[in-house]
Order: sequence, then C-alpha cells, then structure tokens
Amino acid sequence: MLQRLIAAVLGVLGLLAIGLGVASSTVWRGEDILVATASPHAHLVVADPGVLELAGNPVTVTVHAANDTPVVIAVGRDTDVAGWVGTEAHAEVTGLAGWHALRTEPVAKQAPTPAASAAVESVAPAPAAPTPAASEPAASKPSASATGESASGATAAVADPSGSDLWVLQATGNGTATLTWDAQPGRWSLLVASLGEPSPVIELAWPRTVTTPWLWPGVVGGALLLLTGLGLGARLWLRARRGLTEPEWHPVLTGVVPAVTVAGSGAGTSAVSVDATQTVVLTRRQLREAETAYGAANRRRGRGASGDPPTGAQPLRIAGARREAPTDARSRAGDVPPPAPVP
Repeated sequence: MLQRLIAAVLGVLGLLAIGLGVASSTVWRGEDILVATASPHAHLVVADPGVLELAGNPVTVTVHAANDTPVVIAVGRDTDVAGWVGTEAHAEVTGLAGWHALRTEPVAKQAPTPAASAAVESVAPAPAAPTPAASEPAASKPSASATGESASGATAAVADPSGSDLWVLQATGNGTATLTWDAQPGRWSLLVASLGEPSPVIELAWPRTVTTPWLWPGVVGGALLLLTGLGLGARLWLRARRGLTEPEWHPVLTGVVPAVTVAGSGAGTSAVSVDATQTVVLTRRQLREAETAYGAANRRRGRGASGDPPTGAQPLRIAGARREAPTDARSRAGDVPPPAPVP
C-alpha cells in the first residue's frame, strides 16, 4: 500500500512540474512588447526627459485623435520643448503609473509676470509703418501663437508645431500619427499637439526580451518524476498479477558451518549451558563470543582452560580426549624403562 502511494505521489508531482514549466512559457510569459497609454485632457502633452527610454529601446510613439483631427509628434531637447510650450496649459508625462498606464500631471496656464512684460516692452523696437503692399500678405498668414483654421474647418486649440527647426524628429497625420525614436545621448523630450478640439491619446510601446528559465527544468524534472512513478507502479502491477503480494526472500549460502560439541560444566559455562551429548551448531560470531566468555569465567574462578587449578602437579587434560591403544612392545610395557645393561 505504501509503495502504491509513493508511485501515485511521484506521478502527480511529475505532472504538476511539467504543467508549471509549460505555463511559465505560455500563460505566465511576459509580453514581448510593453504598451502604456494615457488620455490626458489637454491639447498639448510633454513627456519629461527619460520617459522615452524608460522601458527599452527603441520606443514607438502613436497618437490618436477623434474625427481625423490633425496631430503632431515632435522630439527635441528638453529646453527647446519647454521654450516652445512656454506658459501654455499642457499635460506632463512623468513616468509609468502601472504596467500599461502612463502617469500624467496637468499643468495650468501661467500668466506672464508684470516685470517680464515691462522688460520686453522696453527692448522691443518701435513698429514701422507698413506699406499697403506688405500689409495684405502679412494679414493673410497667421503667426505661430495665433489660432488657425484646421483642415476640417474647426478652430485649432493650439499653434501648429510642425516644421520648426527645434525638432530633431517629427511626424504628422490626420487622426493618427506614429514615430519611432532611437535613444541618443542627451536630454530629449516628447511634444504631442492636437490641432483640434479632441484631446490626443498617447501610446508608447517598448520591445522587451522575455526569457522562460523554468520551462526546461520543469519539463525535465517532471518527466523524471513521472517515469519513476510509472515504473514503480508497473512493477507493483506485475507482482500483483503474478500473485507475489509478499516480499520475495532469496536463500543466502554462507558455506559450511562447523558443528561443535559442548560438554556441560554446570554453572561454570556462562555462554552455553547444554547437555554433554547435545550437538549445537554455532555461527562464527557465537563461537568467538562463547570462547571469550568461557575464558573470562575461568579466569574469574582462577582455573585454567581445563577447569583444574593451574599447578604443575596436575597433568593437562583435554575434555573429550582419549588415549590411543599402544601399538608396539615398548608402549605396552608401560612407562617403566628397560633394565640397564650389566657391565
């Protein structure tokens, strides 16, 4: 039962690891392009320096406006963009408010200070009397700060920034315009202008390098766990089919084990106490332990290996030893030496 549970757990873990690895490269995989949008309620939008390079390079700027309203996208140095906008009301893009939203802050129109107006009037030259021939063309061409007519007939809310030599890159269009900017050294700002009543919708898109580091580790590790669980389950199934529900025991041959006969010695034998005629088969370890215990018991009693006091008067007797019958005449005569010859 435990082995079946282990096989099932391994299989489930393998499938889970494979699923997580695949999901990390599909469902949880990040987008290759990060797109952030903003819909400020302003006809002029300025992006601070660093916003264009915020999440990658290059950045694609797309501007939309309703009713095919003319829109302008321009990139220039931050000082040039700030000088062109001046004190006009606009929206300022400062960064990301989320993964897909730009953070914008409205900037109200600023009134010129009296000191600055007086300084401008003091250095401004006196206007010359226009000639009749020159006054008519001048009246037909509006200035950059004056409001002009849009292509659709609606009155433009801001001046048209297109065509200025302040910009290093610009794009225009009716209803939509797109510009791609490669990062360059320096402080660059983005200017977006809508020349009609609808406010522009800005979209910045950056390419991203998305990696999936957990795909192959999850798939390979999960496959190994799944194969291990399937192998263990198949082994259990085959054993159950053969009727081998219990563990298999295999005989182990250890060689010939000597049989020893232990003579009973009463309480003197601490390791083995059996009858003198009983044959006990002991292992090598038991033989060593019996020998050690027997020797220790004899030493405590002050006896030798035969059980008799260790004195020179006692002959050494070996248990179980027997005397052989004499085979020659000298042995049959006993231990009496032969008579010495007479000189």
